[in-house]
Amino acid sequence: MATNTGIEVTALKPSARAGDYYVRPDQTPSGIEQGLARLAGTMSKKQKEEDKATAENLHISDSLNNANDIHDFTAYAHESAGVVAHLKELRGRSYAHKWRTETENAYKEFAATSDEQGGDYHSFMAERKSVLAESFKGDRFMIAGAMSVMNEADQNMRAVHRQYLDARMRTNTSNELDANVDVHMASFLSGNKTLQMVATDIDDMVQTAHLTGGITNSKGNEQVFNRAVAKYKETGNYNYYRLASQLKFAKGKNGTVNTKAESVLGDAFEHVEYEAQKAQTLSDQQAEKQKKIDIQDAWNAINAKFFDNPNYNVTAEDSRSLTVLGVKQTAINAVRDSYATMNDVTRGQRHVEYAASIRGQINDAMYDPNGVQVTNDTLLASMVYGDIHPSDMASLQASLKSAVQATPLLQGPEIKDYKSTLIKRAEKAFAYDDPANAAIIYNLENDFDEAFVEIIKGHYKQDGAITPSNLELRAYANEAKDTIEMASQLKIEKQNEYLALEASYDALAVTSAAQMDYSINDADMEDVESMFQTVGGKKIKAALEQGPLTPIKYKNSDGVVEIIPAHEALDLRIQAMYTFGGYGGYHVYREHQKAKKRGY
Repeated sequence: MATNTGIEVTALKPSARAGDYYVRPDQTPSGIEQGLARLAGTMSKKQKEEDKATAENLHISDSLNNANDIHDFTAYAHESAGVVAHLKELRGRSYAHKWRTETENAYKEFAATSDEQGGDYHSFMAERKSVLAESFKGDRFMIAGAMSVMNEADQNMRAVHRQYLDARMRTNTSNELDANVDVHMASFLSGNKTLQMVATDIDDMVQTAHLTGGITNSKGNEQVFNRAVAKYKETGNYNYYRLASQLKFAKGKNGTVNTKAESVLGDAFEHVEYEAQKAQTLSDQQAEKQKKIDIQDAWNAINAKFFDNPNYNVTAEDSRSLTVLGVKQTAINAVRDSYATMNDVTRGQRHVEYAASIRGQINDAMYDPNGVQVTNDTLLASMVYGDIHPSDMASLQASLKSAVQATPLLQGPEIKDYKSTLIKRAEKAFAYDDPANAAIIYNLENDFDEAFVEIIKGHYKQDGAITPSNLELRAYANEAKDTIEMASQLKIEKQNEYLALEASYDALAVTSAAQMDYSINDADMEDVESMFQTVGGKKIKAALEQGPLTPIKYKNSDGVVEIIPAHEALDLRIQAMYTFGGYGGYHVYREHQKAKKRGY
């Protein structure tokens, strides 16, 4: 049942009507939600990540043709300031990388002519940086992107340039030290300084270079020493040898001898002596050869006149063409007389002996690597002189022909190799150190040559004979070997002599080895080889090659020169040169020689 409260109630009317559309009201985030979003930075961080990713993708797909393209953004549809700024930084860094490569290439040209103290590097790099800056047209974003690459390139190149200048300065110092050896030596050669003064000046020069940091003392001293030695070997001027021996490097510490310098000087001296002798020998040979040619030409000219007229009167000019070359006037007169009476000459004992002498020269020349020196012209000249009778000419020319045919074959590689193998086999079978056995080996070679030449003569006597093939030469060499085989009994006797000699050498080595029982510093072959490089060591080595009992002069520790066997000298020398090794030197050397003979 309703109760009347006295309150009037108004009826509610809906605002929506049939047919109206529903629209959802705007929902603005509350202040709390907005504050949390700003605090987390999620909105701006997300936008930046999107901008960065878009820029990087654009950079990868972008292909720059020149610096002007860096400022062209018409191809992009967006207008995000973040994308544009980051893209410019990336483009600036990429362009700076290309700039760095170009700068490194430019540096190579710059470095070659750069200032020795490096004062022009700053200008070089400033110019290169200006090239980069101009390409950016003042764009701060591209400059910012390029800055790290540019600074890195500058730092690296500056370090490289310092190293380059340091190396160049040291090289230049080294070169100038060499050049100044010649400068100081010129003062001696001109008479302004003594050699000792020059040596002192050069040592002081090296010391100054050391104190200023251009080169170390040890390296500098060795360098100027080697320069003096090189000049000695180059010029043959003995004063350079004397200079080298007075320089600091040649002198050991505390008055001792620098064995390395001693060895170098010894080798240089032998080199200069050898080269001088070789040059003189070559000069003499060439002069003698030319003299023979000139004499033969002069005789040919006169002989032609005699052939035309046996009664030709030799003129003063004819005589002078021969006398200036050493031909005596009496010989010229004899030739004239020979032509005049050539058909009336009777063959006598003088002709027989002379023909035999010429034949001997031809035969001996067969075994000479220089070949046969006798020619048809010299035979003809001798006949004209009256030394050779016309009736001997045919046989002498036949001998000469055989020699000319056989000598190239005997001296050719095929036979020389065969003979070398034959001789080496014989040396291993016998004690070649023994002079008597060495003579047997030498005679063996001569016997082979003679046997081979006789076989070649027989070859050419055959009708239609031509130069033997390599196969025929090998067969002829075997035939020659068979003809000179020594008797079996002689082989046995020599082998027994060889074994007895080897046993005596082994006994000497046992005595040498006994020294090792009293020392912990034993010698080895490296010590021996090092000692052999010294001047005194070379003499000991030469004596040992003749046999360990070969007497040799040796200065003992008291300075007294004694004559002792080579094997004792080897032991004492190794002991004295403590920097090389200790005891048992000959024992080590003997074992090494035995191993070599066994082929180890």
